Amino acid sequence: MPATSGTGSEASPNAILVDDADNQKKGIISPYLVPDIVYVDPLLTISVPPAITAATGIDALTHCMEAYTNKFAQPFIDMMAYEGMRLIAAHIETAVKQGDNVEAREKVAMGSLLGGFCLGPVNTAGVHALSYPLGSMFHLAHGLSNALLLPYVMEYNIPSATKNMQKWL
Repeated sequence: MPATSGTGSEASPNAILVDDADNQKKGIISPYLVPDIVYVDPLLTISVPPAITAATGIDALTHCMEAYTNKFAQPFIDMMAYEGMRLIAAHIETAVKQGDNVEAREKVAMGSLLGGFCLGPVNTAGVHALSYPLGSMFHLAHGLSNALLLPYVMEYNIPSATKNMQKWL
């Protein structure tokens, strides 16, 4: 039951922890982390401040984008990733600026959940791989690290663009 719309962890086999020994984020992936039931209530996100709403929303958007443009992309996951991108892109600005807008919060929460569903079968890619050490080293919010890296990693990937990424070019 998430209280933000961003991590997707409520529906994925992934967990990220900070290792105090080296202050680095490390991942655990296990089918035992996937819940039997996910309950997403956008009303739990109403009190989330604008900066956190924006950062978690970018994290969720990045999950969807990386799944959709991933070399392991597949049609079933593409549907969820694309719909997640559409929902988040259409409603994140309203959710940030009008935090009490339940419809915007609901759409961003659904986009985040869809991104979480993508994490198991396809997972993330370069943006997330780089954002973990960047965030650990400079104590940045994960979504902010994603936001800083997203345009550069996507541009870097253009020469080896997947079929789905070529649709955008």
